[in-house]
Amino acid sequence: MSAAATSPGSHPLYGPVTALLLAGMLVFIYTVGIGILNGVDAVDFDRQVLLSHVHSGTLGWITIGVFAASLWLFGANDTTEKMKRSVRVHTIMAIVTLPLFAVSFAFTSGTVRAVLGLLALLTILAFTAWAFRRIRSVEMTAPHLGFLAALVTSVTGGLIGVLLAAEIAQGWNLGPDGMTGAHPATMVVGFLTPIGMALGEWGLRRGNLERLTTGGKVQVAFPFVGGVLLMFGVLFDITPLPPIAALLNLVGIIILFVRMRRELLGVRWLRPSLTRYAAVASIALLLSTIFLNVLAARYEGDLDQATRSEILALDHTMFIGVLTMALFVLLHALSSADARFPKLDHVVFFGIIIGIVGFVVAQLADATPVMHSSTPIMGLSILLGMALSAYSLLSGGAHETTGASRAPQPTGAR
Repeated sequence: MSAAATSPGSHPLYGPVTALLLAGMLVFIYTVGIGILNGVDAVDFDRQVLLSHVHSGTLGWITIGVFAASLWLFGANDTTEKMKRSVRVHTIMAIVTLPLFAVSFAFTSGTVRAVLGLLALLTILAFTAWAFRRIRSVEMTAPHLGFLAALVTSVTGGLIGVLLAAEIAQGWNLGPDGMTGAHPATMVVGFLTPIGMALGEWGLRRGNLERLTTGGKVQVAFPFVGGVLLMFGVLFDITPLPPIAALLNLVGIIILFVRMRRELLGVRWLRPSLTRYAAVASIALLLSTIFLNVLAARYEGDLDQATRSEILALDHTMFIGVLTMALFVLLHALSSADARFPKLDHVVFFGIIIGIVGFVVAQLADATPVMHSSTPIMGLSILLGMALSAYSLLSGGAHETTGASRAPQPTGAR
């Protein structure tokens, strides 16, 4: 692998990466706004608006953020003007199609949504194909492999979602009844888990990644296979498969903790840094996977029997505790040290933790007062964190030359 860039600004794809992150944060404002108003019972949103809330978070924030991280991981070396032009096209596609599709859930359930869903799927395919073409230009690490596994799964999960949209729009029968549950289940395990693991490892190592080892391969393989088994289990109502999938997911995360044990033990929790965001994302991933195993055992593989509160607790642990914290790792790395405002970063970090813990407790204990207090704490902390990051990015990005702010550079395996 060629020498790493010495600062984010010298990364050949810094512009598209920044554009994607800023667009994702802009969409996430919409997501968080609905979440706060709904959480405090200020507005009684209908189902379509709540669907747009979910999809603007998963597509407009998380998926766009994943694309940004993919460009950062796979685009640091051997870049050509032709490749840069293609990345600019992909970036524009993502900024236009994903938010439009996400917000369309609030206004339509017909043909327009299905068409926008197809365009969003084509965007996901374009980024996935680009990442695979870049394999020869990078030294593969576990995070690289995790991103590839996640992107492949996102194509599959996205295809199921588009088929569902077409069914709703046209009344066609395009697949088994289990597609309704298989779409979110596939994305949570097969897509979000490898991404959470990859960004968690990248942050804990501060960008100084080790070359791909057997342990790294196995770590990624378990949740990938688990996602496939979960998809088929829910899709075709094969109840023995979801518990197996949940267990495989857990094994992969345990391997991550074994590999990252020294980095996790070395985290300084009271020092503003990206490593503590990465550590929380990893811990939240472990807790959410344990909870998934509990649900799979409790309902004997039939996750459709899980209560709405249990699903909301699981989903928000993944979306906020894992993926939002993980994407804040990337935002933190690209931010100027002078623009981070360390004291405010404490407010962001601990506010999100207090908010998500309160949200989960409120859901599982049916504690409305806790919900009314924890939701705005979580939402406002996220908004503050995005404001700080956007200010820093627009001010010119990071000026530090720490490992995490450089392009990934594999070190010796251990």
